[in-house]
Amino acid sequence: MAATEAGNPEDDYSTALHMAERQGNRLLELRAATSLANLWKSQGRLADAFALLAPVHDSFKGGLKTPLLKEAAIRLDELRRMLPARGRPLTGSAFGTIRSDN
Repeated sequence: MAATEAGNPEDDYSTALHMAERQGNRLLELRAATSLANLWKSQGRLADAFALLAPVHDSFKGGLKTPLLKEAAIRLDELRRMLPARGRPLTGSAFGTIRSDN
């Protein structure tokens, strides 16, 4: 994926995420989801970041402990601590988040 000079990081990460999903490349999907979640966290979009990253991270089962998985786990722990209990998403992805009642 070639980035443009004035590229929008959110669009670039979203494109990378969709490409990784289509290719079935789960590690690249985790990398793109972690990057997009980091961006959203910095913008205060905590529930969106959690809803995006949690299912991608949780899809990795077993003892695989790559630096990327560790980074994603740390980010999820940070988001859990930052989110109010009622603001945590129930299920969904960043493109179709379902949130608990407010």
